[in-house]
Amino acid sequence: MSKVFITGVFGSGKTTFAKKYSSETGLSFINFDEMFKYEQAKDKTYVKDIYNNFPEHFIIDAIPFSQSWELFIEYIQKYEDVYVIFTICSNPIEWLNRIMRFKQAYMKVKPETVADLTKSYFEQYANMYYKNLKSIEEMVDFKIFDTSTNEYISRTELYIRIDWAKEVYKEVK
Repeated sequence: MSKVFITGVFGSGKTTFAKKYSSETGLSFINFDEMFKYEQAKDKTYVKDIYNNFPEHFIIDAIPFSQSWELFIEYIQKYEDVYVIFTICSNPIEWLNRIMRFKQAYMKVKPETVADLTKSYFEQYANMYYKNLKSIEEMVDFKIFDTSTNEYISRTELYIRIDWAKEVYKEVK
C-alpha cells in the first residue's frame, strides 16, 4: 500500500489515525484540511489537480471530493496501489464529545447541546457508513478501524457496533 486514503465522518479520528499510521509506515502524511480549499470543493478542475499532484507514496486523512466519486474512481483506476481505511468512532458519547471539543477549541463556537449535535451530525454519520462504504467497497480494497477501541474490525462488526446510529437516524428523519 503506497497510496492510502483515510475516510470517516467528522470526529471519527481520521487525522489522529493517519498521523499514527504515517509514523508507523513511513508514508508521507498529507493533512487534508491544511491543503484543501473548501470554497473550491465544487470545482472539478481544482479537485482533479489535487489528485494529479499527489506524491508516489502518501497517506491522506480524507478523500478529495467534487460532487461525485468520478475523480476518485479515475484515480484508483490509474493506480493499483490505492487503499482506503474507514475510521469509525463506534461509541456515540465519545464521538459527540470529540465534536464538541473540536468545535469549541478550533472553531471558537459555543459548545452545542447533545441534542443539537445529534440533529446535525447523525445524518452524515449514517450516510457515511450505510451508503458511502457500500459505494467504495465496489471500487477499492478497504479496512475499517474503530478509533474507540483501537482495532480493525469487519464490516459485520461495524454494523453491530453502530446499530445505534441506524435507529437514531430513523428517529431524526
